[in-house]
Amino acid sequence: MADNVISALERAYGGKLEPEDRRDRTIAELMHELLATMPTTSGRVLAQACNRVLAIQPDRGNLMPLVLDVNINDGAVTINATN
Repeated sequence: MADNVISALERAYGGKLEPEDRRDRTIAELMHELLATMPTTSGRVLAQACNRVLAIQPDRGNLMPLVLDVNINDGAVTINATN
């Protein structure tokens, strides 16, 4: 799921997060926050966990759009691409 969040953001911005260690660090932070919410049956709870991590990133303005939902079955991520 964490990788799906980063991949969705990269698609929205048309490129990879730089530097590469920042991408890896953000994925690790997302994984930690997601695991803290488990178990859950709510994709919105998972989305809120993702948004908590994205909100504390140094350049959080560049990490918006916000995650709206996470599909708990396949980990697909819905983002708000208009932010």
